[in-house]
Amino acid sequence: MTSYSGLCVAAVLAVVLATPALAGPTRTSTASLTGAAPTVCTLGAPTLAASGDAVLSGSTPSSSTVTISNFVDTSNASYIDGISITLNFAAMCNYASHFNSQTVTGALKDSQPIVAGSGPFLSSLNYQALLQWAGQNSVLNTNGTALKKGSQKNVPGSYSGTAALSITLVDPSVSTPLVAGTFSDQLTIQIGAAL
Repeated sequence: MTSYSGLCVAAVLAVVLATPALAGPTRTSTASLTGAAPTVCTLGAPTLAASGDAVLSGSTPSSSTVTISNFVDTSNASYIDGISITLNFAAMCNYASHFNSQTVTGALKDSQPIVAGSGPFLSSLNYQALLQWAGQNSVLNTNGTALKKGSQKNVPGSYSGTAALSITLVDPSVSTPLVAGTFSDQLTIQIGAAL
């Protein structure tokens, strides 16, 4: 019997020792932690990925100049069809966004064309701008229409990756000679809000 009573005393002591001591009154407070990440899009300075006889200068995230040096056939003053250049941009939007491109003048235009004495001459060249980002393609085919926009693309969520802009000279008047002068346009690409 003593062995049983000793076992019972050991079991009671184990239960008493495992029970926490009664504590005094306690109070709790819960702090809710919140923070908001703003919507952000970044577009880095372009780099020249494929030149097509082009030179990139003054490259910053907000602007750059691309000079195409040999786009005219010197034997007949016609432009060389299919010349293409590609610019790459580091691009990121941390929210569902859009991307697109827009031409200012609607083509590469000679701002001060020399009036032709006789015969047809071109004072503007159409081109295609293909902007690729987030697995989608936005295409702008200029046709002389000022402020023309490409196809608006929607990116359903945040995305970070290289945006590639390919510009290709494509004009049906490939055999018509160009007037002498400087041909230019301003092409805007935008990611983030709708253009």
